[in-house]
Amino acid sequence: MISAATFRLKGYEMERLLTWAGNLAAAAGVLACLVAGVVRLGGAYRIPGFELKTLFMVGIGLMVMGILAKLQGMSISPRP
Repeated sequence: MISAATFRLKGYEMERLLTWAGNLAAAAGVLACLVAGVVRLGGAYRIPGFELKTLFMVGIGLMVMGILAKLQGMSISPRP
C-alpha cells in the first residue's frame, strides 16, 4: 500500500500527483467521449470490440475520476 508519506518528498508532492493524475484522467475521458461522439455521428453503433455507449460511459467515468482526484488533491493542503 502506498501512503501519502511516500510521495512527500518536497512538501506538496501528493497534491501535485493527484492533480496530475486528475488532469490525465479527465483528458482521457474527454478524448474517449469525443471518439464515441464522432464515430456515432458517422453512423456506426460499434467500433471493433465495443459498443459506443460503453466507450461513452468509460469516458464519463474517467472524467468523474479526474474531478475526484483533483478535489482530493485540493483537500490535502488548503490554500490560504
